[in-house]
Amino acid sequence: MVTRGHILIILSSAIITIGILFTIIFSIDATRPFLMQDISVANYMIKAGESRILSINVSETGPIMSIVIKAEPPHVPISAIVKDQNDLILSRSSFSDDLVSNFKPQINGKYDLIITNEGAEQVKADTILGYLSLFDKNENPNISALGDIFTGVSLIILGNLGFIAGVMVIIRDKSLGYKGNMCAIWKLIASKIIRYFKHPINKIIRPNSRSNREYYITEKKKL
Repeated sequence: MVTRGHILIILSSAIITIGILFTIIFSIDATRPFLMQDISVANYMIKAGESRILSINVSETGPIMSIVIKAEPPHVPISAIVKDQNDLILSRSSFSDDLVSNFKPQINGKYDLIITNEGAEQVKADTILGYLSLFDKNENPNISALGDIFTGVSLIILGNLGFIAGVMVIIRDKSLGYKGNMCAIWKLIASKIIRYFKHPINKIIRPNSRSNREYYITEKKKL
């Protein structure tokens, strides 16, 4: 016998399944460029006037590549230049604290990030070079890239809550001795609605009722 608790569990299971599919599909789509590209991470101690080079091999020219540099101590002037294998400059930045920038590769091959300490004291530079889905081409957090994944996770959470509610309904119905099913509930509701509308109609179409006879006698005397 299918009760309201069973129906709630079935619907919740369907929502959970859809949420899992959404999460898997959009996670693969969001991480595909990241998995296809290399990513380089380095921690450099750069003396005054010196440079360090961080390289990366690009195998796909579609994704925007990100540059993230955190420098300590702050307020030390630093320059960052990106060159391709033909020595063509694709990006040039000057900063004194932290840097979040990007560039679009034009050809496949090796790209070099040249970090130069333009100040008078040694600086530590924590550097990431590669495809990062957390940032868009405008150097802002890329919320839309993770929006579909959040939708799938939300469906999973909603489905789990519905599943728990269904189990609680089944337990509650058993404790109260409820043995009806959803069809019986809808039949009961429909019968009550019909009975509600049928009662005033009967007063009109049954002339042999006492109230209706008194009404007809009163109207007849007026005539």
